[in-house]
Amino acid sequence: MAPKVQISSSLELQMQYSEVLLQAPYVEAQSPYLLHKALSFSIRVTAGVVKQWWSSYRVSQIQGDAKHVVGPFASQIWGVT
Repeated sequence: MAPKVQISSSLELQMQYSEVLLQAPYVEAQSPYLLHKALSFSIRVTAGVVKQWWSSYRVSQIQGDAKHVVGPFASQIWGVT
């Protein structure tokens, strides 16, 4: 088995795994704790990094084709204005 990748910041998590985090089961997580639990099977990331990512980058809801993104870098990461 390949070693797990270590993620050390919420920006790094977003940049490397943004597409993955939009898929089930990650997008369906109801809390940072549950997201961390799901992610810990494939990558090494601390609960603190996941909590910071949750408050900065997560997609809060999807209505139709529009993504409602939270966080200060939403326009840069997702192209949302």
